[in-house]
Amino acid sequence: MKTINILGCCVSRDLFGLFKDNGGFDIKQCITNISPLSVCSPKLSENIICTESDFPNSNHYIQRCTCLDLNKNVFEYLSLFNADYTLIDLGILFFIYTLKVKMPDDTVTYITYKDGLKQNPEFLENAPFEIIEKFRFPDKKELFFDYLQQYAELIKEHIPEEKMIILELPLTQRFIDKNAKIDYFSTECTSEGIPENSARYFDTSLICRYLKRAYKLFEKYFPNAHVIKCPDTEVLCNQNHKWGLHPLHYTIEFYQYALDAIRAVAFIGDTQNEKIMLKSLQNAYTEILRAKYFSVANSYNLQNLSVISSNYVDFGKKLTICFNGEGGTGCYTYTALVKRKNETVWKKLGEFKKGSVQYRPVFCGAYEACVKIKDTNNVEIKKFFSFVVK
Repeated sequence: MKTINILGCCVSRDLFGLFKDNGGFDIKQCITNISPLSVCSPKLSENIICTESDFPNSNHYIQRCTCLDLNKNVFEYLSLFNADYTLIDLGILFFIYTLKVKMPDDTVTYITYKDGLKQNPEFLENAPFEIIEKFRFPDKKELFFDYLQQYAELIKEHIPEEKMIILELPLTQRFIDKNAKIDYFSTECTSEGIPENSARYFDTSLICRYLKRAYKLFEKYFPNAHVIKCPDTEVLCNQNHKWGLHPLHYTIEFYQYALDAIRAVAFIGDTQNEKIMLKSLQNAYTEILRAKYFSVANSYNLQNLSVISSNYVDFGKKLTICFNGEGGTGCYTYTALVKRKNETVWKKLGEFKKGSVQYRPVFCGAYEACVKIKDTNNVEIKKFFSFVVK
């Protein structure tokens, strides 16, 4: 089994975590959502600034990444395991806030405004430094570009180019909502700027072209790295995503594409054939995305075509509920439920991948049945039936 380290944002971890057994890879060292300015700037102190116990309101992973950021030992941690490949993305430029801070000796440096700090505000209230400024990539893009070369040089010091996989992330202002309709992220901004906790706010116009510029620079810095390009069409975000609506939470096809591309890199072993396969995958998923999401404007083509065997059932006999679906991602889970007409609580008959299920009513009278179809985008369509037991 090939081993993977990760240095980037949530997308690079998600694309493994959304599939059984991490898609067949062994994930070793994983560090996400840390600002390049923090990684490249001076230490806050020669001593350890914090330990995981300083962030009791956060889970273990957030504690660890927050400590790695504040103690400035990201690459020391990555180097603890020499993985077959390190997956790198620049989603860290996308939404992460950076803090400019000053130490008592007037040393100025940068740290990442990570979840560990947000969830444990008392740490910043008692921190041994002063916060001077808080900003994102679009606010100080040239400063970030100045640091990107330093960031690339640090990466090159610790990771051989032939072991780097650079994953380009798509940007979009649209998403599939809970009703399977294509909607836009809001571009309205409060007087205080972008609402930090609003997943529905996103303005690609601020950073899209700058992020593309950053990826071009990385390709220039690492000419021998493996590069996974974005599909050549819009990639929609997904309100039904396992971890909720976010501008970096995509429909399932992007993760399938990225995973297939990583498999190509990991197992082909020939540079020329790898490039051919990566281009072929990019073209194939471009067509898949166009056909599924953009053949009909502002619609999602998942259909629930399930049926029941009859609208009338003789007492003591069984009703058959047959599962069928079309569109969406083509991989479905069906849930079957029944209840008497005058009842409010549904009885769940189970979850199924295909086929049918039989139900034997225990009373005469009017009944209702429901079949839910859900695809791997977690888009769900319900279909209701009525039948009478006589």
